[in-house]
Amino acid sequence: MNKHDIIERLASERVVERIVQTVCKIKRTELEDLAQMIYEAMLLYDEKKIVSLYTKGQINYFIVRIAQNQYYSNTSKFHALFRKEQRGHVDASLFANTIADE
Repeated sequence: MNKHDIIERLASERVVERIVQTVCKIKRTELEDLAQMIYEAMLLYDEKKIVSLYTKGQINYFIVRIAQNQYYSNTSKFHALFRKEQRGHVDASLFANTIADE
């Protein structure tokens, strides 16, 4: 099983969404956005590390840590794009970087 197979399985079982909902206690729209950021982070992460965490049964702990870091950190990409927006502050350069990466 490779990294993409693992992430596909996690997505089909909505594992990340359940973890985010439990750990962060957030509303539905934020939950989906944060889950997508976590899937993206996992896709960008080292293949061997993801496979190793999955085979050792540690992938959920890894997901919890990413969720906590993204949701609770004031310097995370999630905070800059979504939580700051709720207060009326959006850093437009973050959107430019996202579009440029595509």
